[in-house]
Amino acid sequence: MVENKLYFSIRGEFGVQMTFEAKEELPYELMARCINKDEVLRLLCIEEAGYTAEDIQVISQEEYEEKYGGSDDE
Repeated sequence: MVENKLYFSIRGEFGVQMTFEAKEELPYELMARCINKDEVLRLLCIEEAGYTAEDIQVISQEEYEEKYGGSDDE
């Protein structure tokens, strides 16, 4: 299994890194296009805090590290 990661900015206020395993490494652009932001919202349990799917932006690993201080692995 290969670990795949997606990086998100939530309303520019905080960053989120999501990791999942798959049989092969998936192209980042494909994952970014296919992600269901409503499901991300539900998984993060931030709806009740007033966030919406429109507040979720997929960002690059580099942008995540620059804005939010690196990955969780560091």
